[in-house]
Amino acid sequence: MKTISCTDVIFARVTRCGQTLASLSLSGITSLQQLYMRIRTQLGTRLGLITIQLRNTTQGWSDRRHLLI
Repeated sequence: MKTISCTDVIFARVTRCGQTLASLSLSGITSLQQLYMRIRTQLGTRLGLITIQLRNTTQGWSDRRHLLI
């Protein structure tokens, strides 16, 4: 499991069916749950299967996750 610290800068790109819904630069997050809540708030009423590409520039890892919202 990749870790997240509150001082990390995380870039998140949210796509659905190849279309970018949001590109975010986030900090002050300490868990994936907080990250998902921030993304969910940003998306508003756009629902469906999304792909989230995460890049933690501080720790040097990247990850891709699929969520149904």
